[in-house]
This record gives sequence, C-alpha cells and structure tokens, in this order.
Amino acid sequence: MNLDQILVRLLAGMESANLSVVELFCMLHDTQRRNERRAPPSHGRRAARYAKSLRGVWFDLSDKEMELLTEALKYHSDGYTEADITVQVCWDVGIA
Repeated sequence: MNLDQILVRLLAGMESANLSVVELFCMLHDTQRRNERRAPPSHGRRAARYAKSLRGVWFDLSDKEMELLTEALKYHSDGYTEADITVQVCWDVGIA
C-alpha cells in the first residue's frame, strides 16, 4: 500500500465515508479524459457511464453505492461542494 492509498483510507474513515465507493472513484475518475492538458466536464459523465459498464464485471456495488459513485464521477470537476459525505470525500481525494 502506498502513501496515497493510506491517506485515502484515513480520510474515508475519519469522515465515515463508504471506502469501496471512494477507492473506485480514485481508480475511475479520470479514465475518460481525452486530453491531459484540458479536461472538459464531459469526461466525468463518460467516467460514470464507464463505471456502469464495469459493474458486475469488475466490481459489485449496491444500488445506493452505485448511485454515489455515479454522482461523484459525473460532477467531480464541476466545482460542487455539497453532497453526501462519501461523494464529498471522493471530490476531496480526486484533486490530489
């Protein structure tokens, strides 16, 4: 486990966030960027669709967990700050 993974786990634990959702967010949030210099907001929506296509194949989440992951992915670069605590933690770790 590297330092980033330890810090993600610590933050999720301190905030009582859903660790499975936060870890998946960390892996998926920028997978659909088409340009490393400029990432339009649409890359988050594409990442949410991609995550849905992987559900049941590479990971399993409850419907509620998938809803949280989808929300976090869709809006992670839109500047929002209010959401479920798990989504907020996703957004916080996604900026690192």
